[in-house]
Amino acid sequence: PPRATLDRSSAASDVYKRQVCKKVEGIMDQCPWISGVRGMGAMQGIIIIDPENGVADKKRTMRIHQHALENGLIMITAGTDGNIIRTLMPLIIKDDELNESLEILSDALINA
Repeated sequence: PPRATLDRSSAASDVYKRQVCKKVEGIMDQCPWISGVRGMGAMQGIIIIDPENGVADKKRTMRIHQHALENGLIMITAGTDGNIIRTLMPLIIKDDELNESLEILSDALINA
């Protein structure tokens, strides 16, 4: 692909990363089961643990996943222990679609 296309894709990916991290970090005080967010570009992993012992919490991760799915957000879980919520939106996503997706994700993380 042309260099300009790669530069635009990289820039979009960085913007999405910042938006996902900002949204998740903004609710972490309400969600002691979120241990952190890590990843590259638009692909971010939200780490879900049992806040009592710090162990991977696959059951809560699955509840979060199911809650998001029931509200129209398709995403996947990942990680050796199945306790990672993975984001990876298309680089052509519209701002309103991204904002709606982040609201659904946030609601699932808080309420599932």
